[in-house]
Amino acid sequence: MLYVLVFLALIVVPVRFFYLNSYFLNMKLGEALAIYQAKPGEQKMVDSFLGLLFVIGMAALAAVAT
Repeated sequence: MLYVLVFLALIVVPVRFFYLNSYFLNMKLGEALAIYQAKPGEQKMVDSFLGLLFVIGMAALAAVAT
C-alpha cells in the first residue's frame, strides 16, 4: 500500500500540477493564489487532495529511502 501511494504521488501529482496547471512553474505566488481562489469549490478540493497526496507520498518515499 505504501508503494502504491508513492507511485501515485510520483506519477499523478507532477502531471496535475506542472502540466495542467502551468502557473505553478512561474514564481508569481500572488497570481497563482488568485487563480486558485477563483476556481470552483470542487476543483479546489481536488487540488488540495492531490497536494496532500504529494506530501504523503514524498514523506513515504523519504521513509522508505532511509
